[in-house]
Amino acid sequence: MFTKPRHLNAENAARFQDQSLVDVYHHRLPYPQAVFDRLLSLLSDLPPVVLDVGTGTGDLARGLIPFVERVDAVDVSEAMIHRGQMMPNGQHPDLNWIQGRVEEVHLQVPYSLIIGGDSIHWMEWETVFPLFHEVLHPDGYVVIIERSELPSVWSNDLGKLIVEFSLIKNFERYDLIEELEKRRLCQSNRSRTMSRRFIRVAA
Repeated sequence: MFTKPRHLNAENAARFQDQSLVDVYHHRLPYPQAVFDRLLSLLSDLPPVVLDVGTGTGDLARGLIPFVERVDAVDVSEAMIHRGQMMPNGQHPDLNWIQGRVEEVHLQVPYSLIIGGDSIHWMEWETVFPLFHEVLHPDGYVVIIERSELPSVWSNDLGKLIVEFSLIKNFERYDLIEELEKRRLCQSNRSRTMSRRFIRVAA
């Protein structure tokens, strides 16, 4: 039995429901246009229906919705969803906000694209990946998107500040894909995952 990195626990995940975090969430790195172009290219021969898990304020969902038929955007945080609804495209009629855990809410299947932007690591992997298998179109994709920043002259000093002041004191370095692979929940980039295609995108 494999254990998750210590900091990926329910207590730390629950911080994303706190209003003080929601209020500064817009300072996160934006997704570049290339990410949306890549996601839309995956839908070129598929029904344009998307499931965004752990959507937060819907950065991905709101960016995709003008170009697809429907996006179901799921997040456990009511505060995150409320903020996302007030942002550009947040009131789009084809953007369906769903508050709750993705493994517990009602989903309108199938989805040609299931996306998770900096979110799947917080979920119960042994539960959500079999769920993805069930709700995904036979030719659909599961895509994990990770935001990262190129090193800068202040990166080392910033890292020290994060270590000193972060509320997460039990952080462990890990690679999400490696963790999923060793649990046999997915295979390497662009290979088969639970008989579905799996892609990792770095943004």
